[in-house]
Amino acid sequence: MSNTVEGSRLYKGNDNDRVIFQGLEEGDNDLFAHGFRVIITNETTLTMNWWKAVIKRIRAYSSGFDGGKNSKRTHKVMNLVEVKRESEFEEHDYYDTVFFRARQDAQGGARNNKMTGGQLLQAEMKLLAESVQHDVFMIGFCGHEGKPHVDAATGVAEFHTTDADYNDDNDKLPATFGNDVRYNMVNGFWAQLFDNVKDLGLAAKFRVTTSDIAVGSDYMNLSVTISGGADANFDINGKNYTVAAGASDADTAAAFVATFSTELSNRALHSILATNVGAVITLKTEFKGAKIVVANEIANNTLAIVTAYTPSTGLAVDQAHGVCIDMIDTAPREVTKLVAKGKAVFLMTDSLYKNLQKTFRSVGELESMTRRNIDGVDVTMIEGVAIRLQDIEQYIDDDFGGVNKHRIMLTTPDNLVIAANATKGKSKVWHNEDENTNRTRTQFWMGADFAQHNLIHIAAEL
Repeated sequence: MSNTVEGSRLYKGNDNDRVIFQGLEEGDNDLFAHGFRVIITNETTLTMNWWKAVIKRIRAYSSGFDGGKNSKRTHKVMNLVEVKRESEFEEHDYYDTVFFRARQDAQGGARNNKMTGGQLLQAEMKLLAESVQHDVFMIGFCGHEGKPHVDAATGVAEFHTTDADYNDDNDKLPATFGNDVRYNMVNGFWAQLFDNVKDLGLAAKFRVTTSDIAVGSDYMNLSVTISGGADANFDINGKNYTVAAGASDADTAAAFVATFSTELSNRALHSILATNVGAVITLKTEFKGAKIVVANEIANNTLAIVTAYTPSTGLAVDQAHGVCIDMIDTAPREVTKLVAKGKAVFLMTDSLYKNLQKTFRSVGELESMTRRNIDGVDVTMIEGVAIRLQDIEQYIDDDFGGVNKHRIMLTTPDNLVIAANATKGKSKVWHNEDENTNRTRTQFWMGADFAQHNLIHIAAEL
């Protein structure tokens, strides 16, 4: 960090923007390296404005004034939400974390364990700041307000869990109908992009353009047929869904869809589209490679698998290179202009990045392709477009069941906006005498969004 926090073992402050978030603007963390535009604001609602070009104004001379209106302004509103980041260090692990970090950064006599309270506190705050920056990056890409908890062993999105089920990372996280509190704060870039391309009611001119990454995955499709005047009563991914019998089996199926379709569809990459034709309820994953488990159906609720679960089979040789070329060729003209001006960038997940590197190595071009220096970093280029690693595949594997993990954005870095409001929050470091632990907390507001839909082209398992 650029600044030093001075004080004793207790620190309370409202200077989050100086202590925690100044690093976001200065580029000494991963956010700039991954192509974000970071805005530090004192507002909780941010309006992103842009103006269309003033063109087609030259005409043959005539007397009088024939000028039209000036540049047309459009805007997009980003709402920030309040979040907090807390951690505690027990006595037995304090040395291995904070004290060790303090010795790494210490100067002069502190290297011999002669450390002031201020130096130790600075180490605590530095760890806090780095973890905040890491999580802002993770949530900025992967956040989703409706994300459920996903069982790491089965890959199933559990729509309802108990506290005992929800302890894979931290047993203090609550389980609330399967919601994953690590991601539920805001809708990040990918959540908003997927919502955009899946919204069939959205006019084509406002839709983000896409390319498909074919890796063998498919949509899972099940049907449940109601017969004999029975209720609709069965479990979907661990949660029971029940609707009482209606005047007819078709009415029962329709009531089931009307009651639960919204809840089932708001499940991030594990969203389920529920429809019915007559007495047949159809459940289909909205994204390829996701899984539906229907169980405990009562009598006269007949389950049939229309399309079985088919996860990704992995990338073919040279596939990433082909996808990148296709994206450049099929992107909208606004993105093509960015490519021509050298202002475009590919942001791709790990497997695609490695697949592309193998392609370059196979033709002996890797060295020549990594010579362009951007912001002090040598980056790989393809067709004049810089390639940057979008390091989120570990989160998709661990927390999203590995669904749709091959993703690429073709855009300009200024189009991806992370906003943080630190002025309304505070940071605190204190010692809890009752439990003999040192605790840290920071509160702030944040949001993430892409600014213009026509300046981004994406590829995924769509």
